Amino acid sequence: MQSVSLQHFYHNLDKLSLYSTELQKLVFQKNKQLQSYELDLVFYDVTTFYFDSEVVVEEALRQKGFSKDGKIGKTQVILGLLLDKNALPLGYGLYAGNQYEGHTLVKKIDKLKQLYNLNKITVVADSGRLNAANCQAVKGAGYDFLLGGRLKNLPQTVKTTLLDKTK
Repeated sequence: MQSVSLQHFYHNLDKLSLYSTELQKLVFQKNKQLQSYELDLVFYDVTTFYFDSEVVVEEALRQKGFSKDGKIGKTQVILGLLLDKNALPLGYGLYAGNQYEGHTLVKKIDKLKQLYNLNKITVVADSGRLNAANCQAVKGAGYDFLLGGRLKNLPQTVKTTLLDKTK
């Protein structure tokens, strides 16, 4: 078998990106064939990737925005990743670096529902996606959800109840 250099893969990423949706769907179909598979729980998280550049091109993905790495003044992109309960990838989304990460959740869930013809799933996401609009949109789409929040931001009565080890 002939080996393929890593550079060959990098060189072809632009071509592969044109088929991103089809490739994600193919991976999902293959995962379904490997096991008794039921998509009922979806984990979603985002991260940022920064570039050693301060040049901003209008309408491009690479934009200045809030960096999770604290890279102030650098351009970046946002990556949203969906995983199933077995930690298998379901899909991803790339977003402009200046977009608020909380606004990526509903877009990805809508796309996931359309791609995989889903009826009932539970969405699990962290506090970065916890806002009233996202909660309403996820509920409105008919999904159950679990959104994590920071304990320190909760009212004292809720903290007391949650931390009570006698219950």
